[in-house]
Amino acid sequence: MQRIPHVNATVVRAAAAVLSAAAPAAAPHPATRPDIAKRPVALITGAAGGIGFAIARELAVRGVHVALADIDSRAVTAAQRGDSRLAACRAVALDVTDRTAFTHAVDQAEEEWGPLDVLVNCAGIIPSGPFHTMAPESLDHLAAVNILGVINGCRTVVPRMLVRGRGRILNVSSLTALKPLSGLAAYSASKAAVLALSEGLRRELRDTGVRAQVLLPYLTNTRAGAGLVSLPGLKPLEPERIARTAVALLSSRRARACVPPGVGPLLAAQALLPVAVRDRIDDLLRCDRLAADPGHPRRVGYEALLAAAAPPPHRQEGR
Repeated sequence: MQRIPHVNATVVRAAAAVLSAAAPAAAPHPATRPDIAKRPVALITGAAGGIGFAIARELAVRGVHVALADIDSRAVTAAQRGDSRLAACRAVALDVTDRTAFTHAVDQAEEEWGPLDVLVNCAGIIPSGPFHTMAPESLDHLAAVNILGVINGCRTVVPRMLVRGRGRILNVSSLTALKPLSGLAAYSASKAAVLALSEGLRRELRDTGVRAQVLLPYLTNTRAGAGLVSLPGLKPLEPERIARTAVALLSSRRARACVPPGVGPLLAAQALLPVAVRDRIDDLLRCDRLAADPGHPRRVGYEALLAAAAPPPHRQEGR
């Protein structure tokens, strides 16, 4: 066997130094940077306020790198900069109805911190009032944000997470997915779609290391919930309570969580009752008054905002 000649260690070190100096300096991959290594990365939609912002803050204080995404770039930037606990986070402008924009937002987060570990689909709108009075453009807008936006998020991150064999997707639905309400018929339908998508994905992604989970909160004290009437004996929940439940769910193997936790089983049991009995219970609880008045003084501003955000009516040219 031919012997490998002995090479002086000093010569080796000198050669290595020359080659290192000659090679162009490569930017370190986010996963190898000491300031962000081994810290989870999350992107949260609808994070300029309400539940989304509360979840972002709850994850950030636990050491997660968080990208706060929202269609209102000024609001989400102000929210992120206005809270010292989010100083290391990033604000990202994102219209969830735009699949290309969603891809770009995830790319931004991954270029900054490394592979995405958690996606929280929280962006949503709550138009209220009798279904037959809602403008078709408003219904299109509702479906685009509440349903297509969640689909876009899941479709963007699932392939990436499958390649890595890990990841969590948390979709924020609503208890109205289990108990549709008068005055919130279209909204209830959109949240039922989110629940169905989450359950279907959960089954599809079993044994892959990627998990789809769903959160079903009660009426929350946010701008979107302003003017909606709570059920007797139940107060609107604070976003911080929803956020704590969301983080606990992400840390568990559970598929879903209702807030408050005892309401889900009650609604499931009520769904098994005859329609006449269910209607009688709803009448006693005065459920029909919860969202019947979009003209409520505390509701007018939000409904006007939704109307302004809805795309203009499509005009069909005559032939």
